[in-house]
Amino acid sequence: NNNNNNNNNNEMLLFCRNTGLSIRYDAQIQTFHYRYLPMSSEVALFHTYAYAYAGDVLLCFGGWDSISKLSTDAVFKYSIKDNAWSKCKISLPSTLSSTAGVLVTQDEQPHQTYVHLIGGTKVKEVDVSWHLRTKAIQWMSLEEIQRWEQSRFNKMKIEQEKRNNKKNKKKKQKQ
Repeated sequence: NNNNNNNNNNEMLLFCRNTGLSIRYDAQIQTFHYRYLPMSSEVALFHTYAYAYAGDVLLCFGGWDSISKLSTDAVFKYSIKDNAWSKCKISLPSTLSSTAGVLVTQDEQPHQTYVHLIGGTKVKEVDVSWHLRTKAIQWMSLEEIQRWEQSRFNKMKIEQEKRNNKKNKKKKQKQ
């Protein structure tokens, strides 16, 4: 969910097999906009992967290849800004699929944001009791982290300006 500064746009990204799709809703004119997104041929092999959205990066953990009947330990990321997929250099400690990914953040600070991978299935569709906590920034490039921090700073600045404008309005009304 990406909101612009005046909260009139919401965007949802869908990735399934060979298809990537962006669906954006403009509330001001009550219109949907659709755009195809690139899909990595390597990611397209997998389904039932866990995912988490951090900054402007979609992180995809593990997944199941129904052709080879194997799960993977690979981690892929989709950069919204660059409109491109890449494979992370490090991988999960184990192969995994059908896992839930939850992003937990404290004060929206990138260095205090974690991805929790919970549950899942291993080889031969054996359910596992799994909980892995990993820092979101571990899977991101320095540039992606800096963009995330800048975005956070800009949001805080906008919120502060809104509060100041509200206070100034109240002061003018009292006069």
